[in-house]
Amino acid sequence: MKLLHLNPEHKEILRNGLKEEKFSKKAKEVAEELRKKGKHEEAAKLVDMSPLFDPHDFWRNQPVPQANEKVD
Repeated sequence: MKLLHLNPEHKEILRNGLKEEKFSKKAKEVAEELRKKGKHEEAAKLVDMSPLFDPHDFWRNQPVPQANEKVD
């Protein structure tokens, strides 16, 4: 499995998407920019994994760390 290599601007967009609970929307925006640069494989991976970071009612109510929560 290859890691996604994103530039700092794209990383910041995705971080903000996590904080705002709009990760999938932000991931689609970044994926579109990646496609324009010919990085189709990276764009597809980003879109495929984005639902994992969206809020889920079940997990939101459980005593587990949230995706945007820092754990010490």
